[in-house]
Amino acid sequence: MATELIPRNALQGVRVGLSVSGSDDLDRLGLSQAHAELAVGELARAVLVAGGSLVYGGRVKPSGFTQILMHEVRRYGNGQEAITLCLAAPEHRKLSRHELDNFDRELGTKGRFVYLDVAGHEIGRLLRSKAEDPDPIPDDEAMQAYSSLRSYMGTI
Repeated sequence: MATELIPRNALQGVRVGLSVSGSDDLDRLGLSQAHAELAVGELARAVLVAGGSLVYGGRVKPSGFTQILMHEVRRYGNGQEAITLCLAAPEHRKLSRHELDNFDRELGTKGRFVYLDVAGHEIGRLLRSKAEDPDPIPDDEAMQAYSSLRSYMGTI
């Protein structure tokens, strides 16, 4: 009989927030970006297999941790909204409506994107109201927007 490492519904109804970014210290520790990516994939898989869902605030472009999480959700996500991907204003505003629509379509019913304004409030129906072209925000607003994202993540 096989040993069950993670009970099937151990995290049913639990939302697990992940916070991860690249680090200049990886080389010093004998690690690489690939090690960080593998760790994120393993953590996501463990949460999903145990019936939990993921919450992550990051970027969708350039490719990175968000794509790794989306891949694991497509493979192991049970039902709808296995992941909530939160995008701060600088992240969604630097992308075109077409790009955002493609990411949303790629995720499908396995999760949802939450778009935040600079103050960290959800923007409803962003894809319908967004201009087609990117609309970057000034650096001083970007700093506030990332702080607001972190506060928002703590509340959900």
